[in-house]
Amino acid sequence: MNPAEIQKILIISAHFYPLIGGTPTHTKYLCKELGNLGKEVVLVTEDTDDDILTEYDGTLPYTIHRLRTGKFFRNDTFFPLLVGLRISRYIKEFQPDIINISTGNYVPLGIKLSRKFNIPIVYTVHNVPPEEYTLNISRNPSVNNAVKKVYFRFIRFIVKCCMRYGRYDSIISGSERTKERLLSAGAAESDIRIISYGVALPEQSLGETPNTCRILTVAGIIEHKGQLEVVKSIPAILKKIPNAEFYFVGPVRSPVYLERIRETARSLGVQDKIIIAGGVSLDELEIYYQHCDIYLQPSYQEGFCLALMDAMTYEKPVIGTPVGAIPELIGLNRGILIPSPNPSDISSAVIRLAENPEICRTYGKNGRSYVEKTYSWRAVVEDTLNFYEETREKFLTENKP
Repeated sequence: MNPAEIQKILIISAHFYPLIGGTPTHTKYLCKELGNLGKEVVLVTEDTDDDILTEYDGTLPYTIHRLRTGKFFRNDTFFPLLVGLRISRYIKEFQPDIINISTGNYVPLGIKLSRKFNIPIVYTVHNVPPEEYTLNISRNPSVNNAVKKVYFRFIRFIVKCCMRYGRYDSIISGSERTKERLLSAGAAESDIRIISYGVALPEQSLGETPNTCRILTVAGIIEHKGQLEVVKSIPAILKKIPNAEFYFVGPVRSPVYLERIRETARSLGVQDKIIIAGGVSLDELEIYYQHCDIYLQPSYQEGFCLALMDAMTYEKPVIGTPVGAIPELIGLNRGILIPSPNPSDISSAVIRLAENPEICRTYGKNGRSYVEKTYSWRAVVEDTLNFYEETREKFLTENKP
């Protein structure tokens, strides 16, 4: 056997089921498709109090070790420390050929605390902090902004320490935008390979919903996802599309921001036009995608944006902002790329699609076709496996006794 050939893979992920979102989905399909390619996979992730975890974990074609931390320590800050303390045990038991940090900012720093081991590490970066971070300690925006400025400066310092001192041998970046931020944080360009996310293709979409125009946004309720700007755009949209309804699906990550959304909706008299569904199951999420007419992603920040790509698999016309991989996904004929989450830009794009069903159908079909050809999980995981082997071969060459 070629010494660089990969058979056993240890995956580390701070985010996994029962969490729902882009990074847990990425880890799920990464493990699944590696298993389908005949590789032995062990996943190390965080534990929760969910009673159905044992049953769920037992149905998967790979082994899961969950790190129990206690409620007080259950967040991304302490997960890297626990990994660092326990990874030597997992390596001794499993003897992997390579380790992939699938999700977990600062996990390379945590691993640096462990005893030295002779195994290459691939670090997958979905976004570079403090992008997609928030901090709400007060209802007063001025207080939040002042504290956030100091906090984000500290996070940027930690990220630079992670790039400079963390334990990893190569980096997978989900998009060009993330690569740019990695380079600015101090990562070496020679260490980085761009490998996009994959997507699970649904069998079919249900088509248009009669009597209403449903506009869907799937994202955590948090400032950088832009839901407030959607609410501000609604009055202008209703003048042209009076049957429009707006659905926000995703967990509440900022209660202060949620209250601002509700207060703004009341002040504009559009509270009856918005539905805030919160976190939903995967089956419920599929129904929301199937029944929407237009998918809207008004984000200020994204690492990649799986939600918009998921909407494209249902043949939905999409609207997005130029962040993450959204420009690559939308292209020239698969949706509308607006300059920013400005309410006037949002309303113009929604009205244009709502008034042109033929354009919607064209964008929907083009989007589905593009995603199907470009982002299959099998192709993504085969690229990832090839990168694993390149990383291992380089590591073995540089660490010959």
